[in-house]
Amino acid sequence: MKWEDLKVLIDSEALFTSIPRQTLERLGLKPVSRQRFRAYSGEIIERDIGGAVIEYENRRVIAPVVFGEPTDLPVLGVTT
Repeated sequence: MKWEDLKVLIDSEALFTSIPRQTLERLGLKPVSRQRFRAYSGEIIERDIGGAVIEYENRRVIAPVVFGEPTDLPVLGVTT
């Protein structure tokens, strides 16, 4: 299993974790679906979704992840 350390914002209002697409692809992860979201600006956006093993504070979970675009802020959402 490949791992990569990331700095992300912990956001209690974000449902999903968003990780840059480049990072997820480098780890060999692929999207399984596409979903619409409301961005912080209020704009409706579409992003690819996949799954990843995420470790935070010595806790590992399998969580849905958003394949973030270059303009998206990396965040740790509440489902993680």
